[in-house]
Amino acid sequence: MTKEPGSGEMLHHLASGSYKNADARGGSINTTKIPEPRHIEIITHKLHTKFISTDRESSSISAQAPEDSQNRFNGVAQPPKPVILDGNIRGREKASKGGRASSNGSSSSSKEREKREQEEAARKNCLKALNEFRMDGNVQELAEHARNHGIPKDLRREIWPILLNNHPSFINKHIAREFIDGIENNEEPREIPFKRIRRELERYHRRMKKIPTTTRNGSPPSNPSPVASALPNGTFEEPDAALLDQAALDTAVEDAIVSFLEKHDQVNYAPGMVYVCLTLADWLFMPPSVAVVQNIDYHHDADILSSCFAKMMYVILWSPTICSTPIEPSDSVINQRISHFLTTFRQLLPELARYFDEEEVASFGEQWVFTWIQWWCAGELGKDEKGRLWDWYLGFEQPVHGIDSQQTRSNAIRGDCADSRGFHPDDIYYPSDWHILVCVALLKSRKDALEELEQSEIRSVLTRLPKVDMNMIISEAKSLRVELRDILEREEEDYATRSTGEASNE
Repeated sequence: MTKEPGSGEMLHHLASGSYKNADARGGSINTTKIPEPRHIEIITHKLHTKFISTDRESSSISAQAPEDSQNRFNGVAQPPKPVILDGNIRGREKASKGGRASSNGSSSSSKEREKREQEEAARKNCLKALNEFRMDGNVQELAEHARNHGIPKDLRREIWPILLNNHPSFINKHIAREFIDGIENNEEPREIPFKRIRRELERYHRRMKKIPTTTRNGSPPSNPSPVASALPNGTFEEPDAALLDQAALDTAVEDAIVSFLEKHDQVNYAPGMVYVCLTLADWLFMPPSVAVVQNIDYHHDADILSSCFAKMMYVILWSPTICSTPIEPSDSVINQRISHFLTTFRQLLPELARYFDEEEVASFGEQWVFTWIQWWCAGELGKDEKGRLWDWYLGFEQPVHGIDSQQTRSNAIRGDCADSRGFHPDDIYYPSDWHILVCVALLKSRKDALEELEQSEIRSVLTRLPKVDMNMIISEAKSLRVELRDILEREEEDYATRSTGEASNE
């Protein structure tokens, strides 16, 4: 095999006036005559430049060049270009990559710094609004901050009870009546489903992969005493602190739900209540192991949790008076909301809705549909996502139109301003109305991924939603509200046009 010449050998032959090389098949390339000697110096300089530039190219590019397509310089056939690895070039490439990585890291650090500054500024504004509430009892700025920016995590423990206590839906205290067959003729008091509540708590802890659920009196299933565990040698050891914290949490959640059900016969128990209460507990209830360190009575936290849960039920289960007494099961508020959601889903995301229909996962009977709409995704979203979303809902402030009177405000809160379709105008759009659009926005954020899944996989994803940017979801819900309004206006215009045409034909 003929050895490839180096650049020095090639230049030597060029200076002597001829050059001969072997091609890839072992044949020879005819000797090529070189121009006059006076041009040799110029050609030599250009050849050096040519070889240096080819050093930057990949060897694979040289290997793929056609054999009969030789590079030419001023009409002179050139030999195959040798592959020369330039360590300096690789060093420059690494430096370039390092520079880009450094630039990206700097950009990321700058964004994180900007985010921290924005969070700190928002926190200061929130504390300012909280101090104003403490002085004059005006909750307006605090509610506005909750809607627009969210409440800092460490301040929700104090601010959420304030927002709940001043929420228009709680002030109105109007819970939608459910259809309960034969409840009026039933003289026996309703039985409280203690076992169902405890089983749901057990499922929650298993799903969260925590330690085994305790019984109501604080004992783990395998231990007779919540205070200590007996060892084989007869000695005792203190129970795990996490186990005691879980026991206190379970008891507080159960007591809150039972207390609410005992006072509201028209409301049926649902497993979603457990997750609503647990969501509140994430921010309001301090476990005993932490409370002891901070010298706080966790029993007082349990009372606060019970009070806030009852108020939250007024917010979630609120309904306008026009649909408060269902005659049939289909007339219940939750069924109307589900119907509204499914219709809105098909109007705003028709392609995904058709795919869900093909997979049979979008109907009244779907569990995820009921829990999403009825219980505000309390069991499906993560802790931080629910925190920001519920900041928005709890910051709801009902505006008063023109006349500053309690009667006007009461009418607006009751939903007497609803239009012929049962929808509220934008300025009195309630949290339960917004939540339908939030659910559509959540589906839109996962649209591409959901369209690649089959029935069981779709249900699995929708019962345990991945982490999302809730600020973006809220923003998308607002955009969907505008889009939905445009769709409804076009439908009304089309209907009016058709009606006019039919009338003229008659």
